[in-house]
Amino acid sequence: MTNDLTDQTAKNLMVEGLKPGSPVQIVIMSAVAFLAWMFWSATSSLAAIWAGAADVGGTTVPAGTASAGAWGESFGGFNALVGALGFGAVAITLNLQYRSLERQNVDQHVSRFEENFFRLIDLMHKLRGNLKYKQTKKFEQKRPKYSDSEIRNGHEAIELAYQEVLLWVFTNSAGGKIKKNNVSTQYDN
Repeated sequence: MTNDLTDQTAKNLMVEGLKPGSPVQIVIMSAVAFLAWMFWSATSSLAAIWAGAADVGGTTVPAGTASAGAWGESFGGFNALVGALGFGAVAITLNLQYRSLERQNVDQHVSRFEENFFRLIDLMHKLRGNLKYKQTKKFEQKRPKYSDSEIRNGHEAIELAYQEVLLWVFTNSAGGKIKKNNVSTQYDN
């Protein structure tokens, strides 16, 4: 049972764990970097002897120290190149993050708009369902053919109110001209 569990864990690490950016990969790369640094620090005195910067006993400084220093200084250009590439990589990363945040903000805005829009539509449907209307006695007398004496709900209530407002707007319009003020007055009535 334990061997099956160990085998399954090893398979999961091989399949899932070594994907770029996974925690297992980061730990492995950190360990390799740490081991390389430890190796470099442990063998730096050997490198100095090999380069001619120190004596085997470490007591005297040989005559080749100046040439070893010049050799070490030759890596300054490489160091500047690596620093410039690192700075460029950081600048590119910051630019990509800025663009990503802008896209995220736009997506959030669109998402909030859609959510509010559909909430408003849902609210309109609920309000329309709760709407009740009964035509006035004056309308029933004026248009008995189109009148409805019962209280109607929802869409039917809106249609009845529209018919009545339309009748009173045309009835009270002087000279057949419909004015904005007349429409609003009839709607309020």
